[in-house]
Amino acid sequence: MTDEYRYPFSPYPEGWFAILEASELAEGELKSLEYFGRELVAFRGADGAIKVMDAHCAHQGAHLGHGGKLEDGCLRCPFHGWKYDGEGRCVDVPYSKEIPSNARQHSYPVIVWANLVIVFYQAQNLPPSWRPELPDLDGSWSVYGRNAFKVKVHIQDVGENGVDIPHFKYVHDTVMPDLVRAEGIETTFYIETATRKDSPHYQHLRGIKRQLWGMGISSSDFVGQLTGRVIICRTPIDALYSELSIVAVPPKLPSEKATAAFGKALLERVSEEIQSDIPVWEHKKYAENPLLVRGDGPISRWRRWCKQFYTEDVGPASATSRPRAKKKVSLPVANDAC
Repeated sequence: MTDEYRYPFSPYPEGWFAILEASELAEGELKSLEYFGRELVAFRGADGAIKVMDAHCAHQGAHLGHGGKLEDGCLRCPFHGWKYDGEGRCVDVPYSKEIPSNARQHSYPVIVWANLVIVFYQAQNLPPSWRPELPDLDGSWSVYGRNAFKVKVHIQDVGENGVDIPHFKYVHDTVMPDLVRAEGIETTFYIETATRKDSPHYQHLRGIKRQLWGMGISSSDFVGQLTGRVIICRTPIDALYSELSIVAVPPKLPSEKATAAFGKALLERVSEEIQSDIPVWEHKKYAENPLLVRGDGPISRWRRWCKQFYTEDVGPASATSRPRAKKKVSLPVANDAC
C-alpha cells in the first residue's frame, strides 16, 4: 500500500455521514472523534439531543474533548473556561463581560437514524443544501447490530462497486447478477439488480434494491422469501482512510430469537463481502480513464453523478466553493459500459 493520495479529487466530498452509534453516547458523556481530517466532539445537549462540533476552542485552540466539562447541556473549555452551547455559540467568558460576536464553534447538523449519528459535512461549513429522504424504520423493522472497518480507500471507490457487475464473479465468487436499474436523480442514486436463475442464491435471494443518499449513506433491501435490509455507511476519516460501517436491519419476525438470527446472518454475510473487497481497494490505483467494455456496468455514469458532491477538482486540500448543479443520470440499458 502506498501512503500517497491516489485520487484526482478531494477525499472529503460534501454529504451526510455516519460518525457514531447513538447508543454509544450516554447523557453527560463527552466523546472525541476524528473524521473529515478534523477533530470533533460529541455530547448530548440539555434536551438530550446529540450535538457535534469542532473540537478546538475558538479562543486559543484547546481541545474541548480533553478536560472539557459539560454543564447544563453546554461545554466549558478546560483552558480558560469559555462555555459553548449545543449550537456552538459562546455563552460565557467567566472573567470578562465581553463575548466576541465570532466566538463560536462550528456545530454540525445532525440526523439520528437506525441508531446512527449522521452529520452534514461541507468544507466551508455552509449549511446543508439538501437532506436525505431516509426511509422510516417503523415497527416492522429491527436494528440488529453494526460492524465497522477502517479501510485505505476513497468512499467513491466503495460506492462504485455497486455498479461494477463483473466484480461480483471475480471478487465474490458468485454468478453475476443482471443490472435492472442504475439511475441518479439529484442527490439520490438508485441501483437494482436481479439474481439470475442459475445462481445458487436464487431460491432465497431474488434481487437487491439499493438507494444511496450522496456517497455517505445507503440502504439495500435483499429481496426474497424474507426481505432484509442492510445500511452501509462510508465516512472519510482523513485523506487516506475511510470508515465503512454496516448495520443489519432485519424484519421483525414472530420471535425475537428468529429476528436476531436473521439480523446476525445479514451482518455476517455483508461483512464478509466487504472484507473480500478490502484487499482490492487498498492496493488498486484509481484509473481516471478506465478502459471500459460493454458489460463492465455504468462506471462512467456513476462517476458523473458523484461530481456534484465535490467542491474542488484535485487533491486532499480543503474545498473552496459550493457543489456543481445536480442533475439526473440514468441508465435504461442493463449492460451499458458508460
